[in-house]
Amino acid sequence: MTSRTARHPARHLRPVALAALLALAGSGLNAAPRTFAGPGSFWDVVANWTGGILPGAGDDALLGAFNTEVRTAFTINSFSGTGTLRVSAATLTFAAASGIGSLDLAGGNLAGTGSLTVGGASTWTSGGITGSGTTTFNGALALSGNNVKDITTGRTVVLNGTTTWTNASNNGGNVRLGGTGGATLTNNGSWLDQNAFDNGISAAFGGTTTFNNNGSYTKSGAGTTTVSTAFNNTNTVAGTGVVAVNAGSLLLTGGGTSNGSFTAAAGTTLGFGGGHTLQAASSVSSAGSVVFNGGTNTVAGSFSA
Repeated sequence: MTSRTARHPARHLRPVALAALLALAGSGLNAAPRTFAGPGSFWDVVANWTGGILPGAGDDALLGAFNTEVRTAFTINSFSGTGTLRVSAATLTFAAASGIGSLDLAGGNLAGTGSLTVGGASTWTSGGITGSGTTTFNGALALSGNNVKDITTGRTVVLNGTTTWTNASNNGGNVRLGGTGGATLTNNGSWLDQNAFDNGISAAFGGTTTFNNNGSYTKSGAGTTTVSTAFNNTNTVAGTGVVAVNAGSLLLTGGGTSNGSFTAAAGTTLGFGGGHTLQAASSVSSAGSVVFNGGTNTVAGSFSA
C-alpha cells in the first residue's frame, strides 16, 4: 500500500486580519508591567525600558528607584517607584492606584481616576493635578514660583506634611481649584503661607471648591492672601484647626464653617466673607483688624478684636 501525505497550501493573513492582530497587540488586552531600566531618565526614550517597549494604556509602569521624567503624553494604568517623578510637560494619565517616592511637578499635568500617594519631599512650581481620585503628599511640599497650580475636575489633594508656599511677584503662583466635579484641598499638616506678595487660592473653574484646614495654617508673608474657595477650619484634637496671621492679610471670602481658632497679630488683617459660619466652639482673637463682608457671616464662638 502506498501512503500519501496530504499537502496543504500555505495560508497568508489578509491585510485586514493582520491589521486586527497588530491592533490587539497594542491594546489593553495585551497589557503588562513595563520596567524602567535606565540609564537615562526620559519616559519617551525606548532604550530606557526593558525590551524597548514604552508603557501604554492598561500597562503598569515599574520605575524602581530611578528618577524619571515625563515630557510627552502617556496614558497608562498605574505607576510605582521610590525615586522622583518629574512631570515637565504634557500629561501623564493613569487609571489605578499609584505611588512614588517624590514628585516634581514642573509644567505638565497628572490626570485620570487613579489615586496617588507621594512618600517624600516634593516640589510644585507649575502644572496641574486633575481627574477624580485623591493625591496624598505624606512628605513636605514646596509650592513656589510665579506659575499657577491647578487642582481640577473632582481631584482631592491631601497634605500630611509641611507645605511651604512662596511667590516672587503679585498674584504669582496662585492655586486654582474647580471644574466639573469641583476640587478639594485638605491640609492635615502645617501650611506655611510665606508669600511676600499678594496671592490667592481661587475658585476659578466652577464647581464646588473647598480648602479644609485640619492642621495649622500660619501666615508669615507680608502680602495679602485671598481664599475665594470655602474655607473650613476644623478642630478635632489639640493643635488642629489653627489659623495664625502673623503678618500681612488673610481674607477668607468664600464662606465656610469653622470650629477652630483664629489669631492675628498687630498690624495684620483677618477677613471673613461669603457667608462664613464661626461655630460655638470657634474662637477669634486679634490684635489687628478683623473685617466681615459679603453675605451673612455668623459669629457664635468667642470673639476678641
